[in-house]
Amino acid sequence: AICSFRLVRWTKSIRNLLATLYYAIPALINVSSLLLLVLFIYAVLGMNLFYNIAQQPGGFIGPDANFTDFWQSFLLLVRSMTGESWNGLMHDCMVREDARRRCSDAEGTCAEHELVAIAYFFSFFLLSAIICLNLVIAVILEKKTALSNENALSAQELEHFQEVWSDFD
Repeated sequence: AICSFRLVRWTKSIRNLLATLYYAIPALINVSSLLLLVLFIYAVLGMNLFYNIAQQPGGFIGPDANFTDFWQSFLLLVRSMTGESWNGLMHDCMVREDARRRCSDAEGTCAEHELVAIAYFFSFFLLSAIICLNLVIAVILEKKTALSNENALSAQELEHFQEVWSDFD
């Protein structure tokens, strides 16, 4: 562990990377709170829309991944936010009564309408994965650029360098 601290102290690129992450923490907290708000809203909305969807044997909606309570739906959305089988979840939430008896309209375990699941999952994936996660990358890159500009030479320093260099040239 001590050797890794010495390495960070001597290696400028690692030190710059850690400084970038350190200065980006306040902005990352803002983006994370926005992401948590989106997750909270969609978890509650998913509980209201898909709480009664039948769990499919071998399907994506099962005992460990469903919309029956808040934490289950929250964890399900965190998983799908990373791109992990969100389209499979969408198809399981679009299940209709058919000859294979995957759900029952009489029991209320079928989807109300397929378009609801499509709109829900597409809008969630668009908001969470594409917009919010790219915001995290943008914040880090912006802080990296700001720190790089602080380390750049000023106009006076550049003039002084040119004068000294002309003496040697």
